[in-house]
Amino acid sequence: MENIIPIIKKKIKNNESSFEWRFGGGDTNIVLENIKLNVKLLRYIITSAGGEFLYDTFSIKEPENNTVILVRNQNNEIGLVWEWRPVPAKWFWACPRGFGDPNDEDNIATAKRETIEEIGQCEVISSRKIGSLYQNTTFFENPVGLVLLDVEVITSKMSQEEGILDFKFFNIDEIKNMVREDKIEDTFTLSALMRYFAL
Repeated sequence: MENIIPIIKKKIKNNESSFEWRFGGGDTNIVLENIKLNVKLLRYIITSAGGEFLYDTFSIKEPENNTVILVRNQNNEIGLVWEWRPVPAKWFWACPRGFGDPNDEDNIATAKRETIEEIGQCEVISSRKIGSLYQNTTFFENPVGLVLLDVEVITSKMSQEEGILDFKFFNIDEIKNMVREDKIEDTFTLSALMRYFAL
């Protein structure tokens, strides 16, 4: 399965393709903005409390309803996707996740939509937001919501457009062994599992 690369990262020169990002104006701290993804690259200066310049930095601001999803079945097993991430060009066992859509009312709406898009149809028995995760407190401004979805049935339909080739449920002992053996390396997934184990 690992020999099939569903999504490919290609280097291009900036003048070789249309650029989906637009540059911010001189009267704003927005450096770049992608309207489609609702992602902004922002520039700041960091000063001391007294106003002394310390350093220049940037941050990434993503939609507030971006969500990581813990999919749990009736046997208390957690579902993980086997996905290819073109950056950093590596396979991961990971929790499903996705960008918040402008039509998503909250993280739960994002979780339900992304679950269907990434792994297929399921009957959601219950859903609740169980926390927020900051992926990198140096560069990312908004946390990513963490939602627990209890599901009864999943008719799997992998989304190769999303780089996903498999979805599987694992019991807690299997999950812990995968963490110990470095088979789960995605920090969103590791953080989500830690939050789940603390419930």
